[in-house]
Amino acid sequence: MIFRPFAIPLALFLALTLAPDLSGPRAASGAASGAAQERGALAPAPWDEASWPAALGAELAGDAALRRAYEARAWRPLWLDDAGRGRAGGLLSAIEDASAHALPLPAGLAEDLRAAMARAQAPGPDAMRAAARAEAALSRALLRVGTGLASGALDPSRVDPEIQIRPERPAPERLIALAAQARDAAAMRAALESLAPANADYAALRALYAELGRLARAGVWPPEDLNGPTLRRGDRGPRVARLRARLALMGDLAEPAPAEDPELFDEALERALRAFQRRHGLNDDGVAGALSFEALGASAQDRMRQAAVNLERIRWRPRAPAPRRIEVNLADFRMTLFEDGAPVHSARIVAGKAPRFRTPEFDDEMTHLVFNPIWNVPRSIAVKEILPKLREDPAYLERNGMRLVGRDGAPLPPEQMPADFSAFDADRFPFLVKQDPSEENALGRVKFMFPNRFSIYMHDTPAKRLFARDRRAYSHGCVRVEDPFALARRLLAPQYPDVDERMARWLEAGREVYVTLRPPMPVHIGYRTVWVAADGTPQFRADVYGRDARLYEALRAQGLSDPPSGEGARVAEAAPGEG
Repeated sequence: MIFRPFAIPLALFLALTLAPDLSGPRAASGAASGAAQERGALAPAPWDEASWPAALGAELAGDAALRRAYEARAWRPLWLDDAGRGRAGGLLSAIEDASAHALPLPAGLAEDLRAAMARAQAPGPDAMRAAARAEAALSRALLRVGTGLASGALDPSRVDPEIQIRPERPAPERLIALAAQARDAAAMRAALESLAPANADYAALRALYAELGRLARAGVWPPEDLNGPTLRRGDRGPRVARLRARLALMGDLAEPAPAEDPELFDEALERALRAFQRRHGLNDDGVAGALSFEALGASAQDRMRQAAVNLERIRWRPRAPAPRRIEVNLADFRMTLFEDGAPVHSARIVAGKAPRFRTPEFDDEMTHLVFNPIWNVPRSIAVKEILPKLREDPAYLERNGMRLVGRDGAPLPPEQMPADFSAFDADRFPFLVKQDPSEENALGRVKFMFPNRFSIYMHDTPAKRLFARDRRAYSHGCVRVEDPFALARRLLAPQYPDVDERMARWLEAGREVYVTLRPPMPVHIGYRTVWVAADGTPQFRADVYGRDARLYEALRAQGLSDPPSGEGARVAEAAPGEG
C-alpha cells in the first residue's frame, strides 16, 4: 500500500530516534539541538520539537494506559519516521482486512487515519498538533485492532451477564512494543496477525466464514420455508422435491444423476437428511420434523452471522488451554474430557432451561466428587415448586425421600413438623428442604463439584429419558451428565488404580462420600454454535439461549458490517423441542 511521505522535519526525526533518554521537553530540546549541530545546518523546523511530549500527552489525556506506553519509550513517535510510515501501511492494511476475522471496527476508520496522516504533512502553525493527533489516532487504532485480534472486541459480561468469561487482554505497552519492532508494512501486518488465535479451530472457522460470505454475495443460499407436516421415507409431493433440492444445495445430498422421481422421499434422501441432522446436533432419525425444517431454512447470511459470533468466542479463550480439562458446550448439549490435549471421553448433557434457568458460561476448577450426594434444595425451588405440592399433599416429602430441617440445618423435632402447609408462602417458609441419597435423588448417585458463585455443578440424574431429546435444556441450571460413572472413572483413575472397586464401595456406603480430585481439573462451560469438525464438515447448533443474537448485535454496534444480501436472514432463538 502506497502513502505520501510525511513532511516531518529531519531534526525532529533525529532528536526523537537518537535520544533514548528523552524524558521531557527539556531533554527533547537538548537532544534536537545537539543532533542539529552534529549533522550541520538543517532547515528550521516549522514547529518546536521540544514541545512534542506535551503535544502528544495532551492528545492522550484520559488514556492512562497509552500514556504509560509512550512514557516507556520516552515519547518517541511510532508512526512519523520512515519505518513508522511502513508500520502505518501495515496497520491500515490490517484494518481493511479485519472483516476476514469478523472483527468489528468503526466504519471509515482507515479513511479517517489517512486523512489524519495527510494533515500531519501540512506545514503551518498547527503542524505539531496535527502530527500529535495522527500519532495518537494511529496508536489507538493499533490497540483496538491488536486487542480485538488477541482477545476479542467485546467485553462478554457487559453484553450478557450470563457470560462470565474474562479474556486476557494484552497490555498497551506490549502492543506498542510489538509495533515498534516492525520495520515495514509486511512486518507490521505479520505482527498483528500473530496476535490472532493460531489454532486449527480458528483457521477452519475463518475459512468457513469466507465461504459463507461468497455464497451470501452470490445469492445462491437464500432462506427456505419448509415448514409443514413431518416428512419421512415413502412420502411424496412438492415439499419432498424442495427438501431434496435444499439438501443438494447444502452438500448433504450428492446424487450421481437426477432422481427418477424428485418428489419421492427415497433411501438416498433419507441418508442425506441423516447426515444433515448429525451436522446440526439433531437425532439422525431420517425424519424431517420441526427442528430439521428450522435448521434447513437458515440462509448463508444466518450462518455467516453465527460464524462471526463464534470467531469472537474463540478470541476470548486462552491460547494454551490446559492439556487435561473438561469443556462443556451448552449449545451442543455435550461435555468432553481432554487428556494430553486430545478428547478421550464425551457425553450428552442436560443444561438449564430457557429463559429462567439458562446455565451461565464461566471457567473454574473441579476440586472433588461426592458419591451418594444429599440434595440441598435451593430455596427458589423449595418455595416455588415444592411448597405448592405440599399444600396439596403433605406426604409429598416422604414419598420423594425429602425432609424438612431448620434454617440452621438442624433436624426438626416432631412437634415442629407442620401437618398442614396452607399457612406458608414464599415469604414465610422457615425451613430448608433436603433429599437424602437414593436412586431417586435429583442429583443421582454422584456429583462433580467446581465451587463457584453460580452454584452450578455437574451431576447424575434419575431422569435418563431426557438424554434422548434433540435439545436438552430442561434443568434448573446445573449440568446433568449421561453415564456419570464413566466420567468419574476417567477422572479418578490416575490417582486410584483400583478405581472400580473404590467406586463400588463408595456407592454401597449409602452416605455421602467426598473424594478429592488431585490435581484439580480445569472446567470451561461455554457456548459454541458453529465449528468445523475434524473431517471438515461444518457443524451448526441452534441458539437456544439467544446468545448468538445478543453478541451479534453487540458486534454490529462496534462496527461489524451485516452480511451481503442479508434480506430475510435471521439469527433465531429456538425453544427446546423435538426434531
